[in-house]
Amino acid sequence: AADDTVDTTLLNIRAALADNVQYDSASGGFTYEAPAVDWDEVSDSVIHLNYNDAAQPTDISNYHPIDHSADTLSTDTGWSRLLIRQCNNAKHHGSFGWAHYEDLGDTDLTGLFSGTVTVQVTNPRVGGLTVAKRLEGDHVEYDREWNFTVTLTDAQGRSAGLTGEYGGMMFADGVAEFTLTGGKELTATGLPADLHYEVTETEANEDGYTTAVTEGEKTGTIPHNHNAQVTFTNTRNIERGSLTVSKTVEGAQGDKNKDWNFTVTLTDADGSPATEVNSDYGEMTFVNGVAEFTLKDGQSIIATNLPAGLTYTVTETEANQGNYTTTAPGDKGTIKANDTVEVNFTNTWNAPNPTPSPAPEEPNDSNDSGSSNSPAPSSQPTAPAQDPGTDAADTSAATAASAVPQTSDNSPIELWTLLCVVSLGGLLTVFALKRARRGDHSQH
Repeated sequence: AADDTVDTTLLNIRAALADNVQYDSASGGFTYEAPAVDWDEVSDSVIHLNYNDAAQPTDISNYHPIDHSADTLSTDTGWSRLLIRQCNNAKHHGSFGWAHYEDLGDTDLTGLFSGTVTVQVTNPRVGGLTVAKRLEGDHVEYDREWNFTVTLTDAQGRSAGLTGEYGGMMFADGVAEFTLTGGKELTATGLPADLHYEVTETEANEDGYTTAVTEGEKTGTIPHNHNAQVTFTNTRNIERGSLTVSKTVEGAQGDKNKDWNFTVTLTDADGSPATEVNSDYGEMTFVNGVAEFTLKDGQSIIATNLPAGLTYTVTETEANQGNYTTTAPGDKGTIKANDTVEVNFTNTWNAPNPTPSPAPEEPNDSNDSGSSNSPAPSSQPTAPAQDPGTDAADTSAATAASAVPQTSDNSPIELWTLLCVVSLGGLLTVFALKRARRGDHSQH
């Protein structure tokens, strides 16, 4: 055909690459935005093509670059789509006439052409991140769970947008949250290299712990083909104090060699047994917060490195027993930080009160002179012999009066009555004999 009869509408075209293609799950198609390029410029972003094969007019492979355009368009990331527009550059039109040319302006002609997109896959630049937890000190919680957050951003500080499982970490919009106990760690793998990461621990420097990053840095970039290591170490050492218990025995007859039994009981601030104190502390051995031991006079025992703030109670099994009086100032109190609490138990021996003498045994009032229970002879003075000229009645009265004991003797009154009767009989006999002798003298 003559040049002036050929339809030259698509004699020359322009192509540019859209690299922000997104799949629309609702419509089942792809969406994209036209690249922000100058379509009229001949550059690495826009290719100007000229048709030179009439066999297949809609096959883009029959178009060839013109005016030193680039041979290919490419992108390093994402899916791409080749966009086609009409080229109305007169220079590229050549000798063909304009009689059969229709100006299509910026109309998207992509759907009129079939083409091939070549995808070249290269090994991606990826790396990993390991977060570890360590505990140090003498008062740590090995079963406690510590909360961590990993945040990934790009070079401009924007969210990396990663969602899904990467090794042991699950990300949602570039953020992963997880927990670790002491001695454990977690690793994220397959993370895009050069992303910026930040690792934080929610409970850092709380509950008496000191938190430090002892390996790696809590902020950095994901290395290519390597794992970034971040180790958080929490350290907690509680303040401690000591307790001394001593024994003193006083008194003249206090037993200096006696073993006295003691018990020390430790409780927490809420009054519950201090079961965490469960080993040797200095010279005392505790089982669930209780220690038992013995001391003699002059001996003492000390418990060291006890947790400060614990409440103690010291008891002595034999306190205030026998003839001993026990004193123990400070037998109850609190373990003080960086100090020693001293408790001294003093047992003082007290002499017992004198025992009263038993009452004398009552004599047996039996008349049997051969019995061993016969009453002892009276200690009362014997009445003098009656003068012969004394009236018998006066003598009897005097004798009867003298027969009544005038002491505090508690002997039975029946005994004294019997003695009086016997004495009276003797006196009467003597009186009768004297009267008889006087009668004989008068006859002579």
